[in-house]
Amino acid sequence: MLDLQVLEQNAHRAKEANSFSDYKEGSATEEYRRYCESAEQAAEHARKRLKEMNAPAERSEKVDYLLERYKVKKLEWLNDVYRNRASVPSIMIAGPSNFPVHKKEKQIAREKSLYEKDPEYIIEKIRGIGIDS
Repeated sequence: MLDLQVLEQNAHRAKEANSFSDYKEGSATEEYRRYCESAEQAAEHARKRLKEMNAPAERSEKVDYLLERYKVKKLEWLNDVYRNRASVPSIMIAGPSNFPVHKKEKQIAREKSLYEKDPEYIIEKIRGIGIDS
């Protein structure tokens, strides 16, 4: 499993490859925590709905499982996004001379692919628990 230190390293490299401004230490960790807090709020609302419905305990366990799954997947996803962004510098940083256009095109395509795999669908599953049944 990835940890937050790896996330910070990847985010730092991505910032260096794409910006002249300095990386603010802890910003990637804070971003990840905001995602997790939002997921925890959605899970708490789902648990509350289940309690009001007198649903079996297994339903709450499913919420907990999905929440943990989301946290793991989101951390992996963020690491992949930052690692991809760090793979090829921007033209602003690298300069126009010998800029790797083909590599940049591949990087952009990979970024698009990564955004299609964003684990936010798990949050939607959590939000749907207790609503339709």
